[in-house]
Amino acid sequence: MPSSEHQAMVDAFMAKPVKPSALLDTIMLAYGKQVVRRARKLGTTTGPADLVGIRGARVLVVDDSDINLQIACELLEKVPLVLDTASDGEEAVEKVRANDYDCVLMDIQMPGMDGYTATGILRQDFPSDQLPILAMTANVMAQDRARTREADMNGHVAKPVDPADLYQALLDAIPERDYSANLDSVTVTASTDSASEPASLPDAMPGLEIKAGLGRMANNQKLFLQLLGDLVREYADAPGEMRKLIASGAADELRAAAHKIRGIANNLGAVDVGASAEAIESAVVAGDDVSNAQVDALAAALQVVRESHSELVSDLQAEAGTSGPNNVDVLALCADLEAAVAGFDPGAADIVEQLLGTQEPGSELGQRLSSAKAFLDAFNFSDAEPLLAGLKEDLRA
Repeated sequence: MPSSEHQAMVDAFMAKPVKPSALLDTIMLAYGKQVVRRARKLGTTTGPADLVGIRGARVLVVDDSDINLQIACELLEKVPLVLDTASDGEEAVEKVRANDYDCVLMDIQMPGMDGYTATGILRQDFPSDQLPILAMTANVMAQDRARTREADMNGHVAKPVDPADLYQALLDAIPERDYSANLDSVTVTASTDSASEPASLPDAMPGLEIKAGLGRMANNQKLFLQLLGDLVREYADAPGEMRKLIASGAADELRAAAHKIRGIANNLGAVDVGASAEAIESAVVAGDDVSNAQVDALAAALQVVRESHSELVSDLQAEAGTSGPNNVDVLALCADLEAAVAGFDPGAADIVEQLLGTQEPGSELGQRLSSAKAFLDAFNFSDAEPLLAGLKEDLRA
């Protein structure tokens, strides 16, 4: 803040980056005119329509999680903004040096070069009034916010991401100007009012706050179910991997793994998974031993989410009448299953369970799927694979 001495020397102050609306207000104040501000009505929040002054701005989104990247991009495409992504700090530095961005959304805790280090390197060539960098992290304590300020970052967006907070942070950080030329090279999809989206999914399921998770994806139900499936498949082995890290004393790796799961799970509304991962992360940070019970709690929470996801997919297929063998969704599941079996992914059992929901009880194909699922539940991929051979062709028949 300016000192009282400085305040006496000038007529008005402006913060950088400068926005046209702020410039106009400052000029009016300098001439002794009254500034009329249009305050938001109580209970309203910032949405894509409010960002009309920065439509087309180029934004780099940096996060080591593909799931988190997809969530952020889904929200930002509604504005629309022109997006690019990076998976770690080193890639972010390379991309900023090679491209012109109007803002960077920077994850903090990433393997290799973290967000603070990347920001420090970028600030040598790109001061904060030239390139806004917003921190994105699940750590939102006062000391974390203070550290982002010390790193010369322009703001802080908490995870799990609240869309209104993200939109407001971008509105505050990016100067309003005509960025429309940037949109010539991208496909713009019209944003829709989330209130008009069909309410096909319940607000909650065991282990899931679906309404909150959907809100972070602009009510894109297909994306929500896809990313939730990615969570339960990609992190099915996480508890076992954490036990190995505990046994080897790899505290830093254990903290990073728990932090990553925490952020992804909370973004998707998988609150029990997030809470269990946070308990492990907090124990490591405090220097305490992580107990078997804490890891067991994470494994149990993941299993609950896995079951809820499977039930959601089956219910939606039944509701939409998508149980026909030629349905595109069913064939897409087959493709996912092939990849999961080839990669010895335990999530293959969940995909088989979803396919089972598309078959008539007692059908020959249903019995094959049931037998395959029994093998997969026991992590017996070699005996399950022959039963699943030719599955896509059989569904087409």
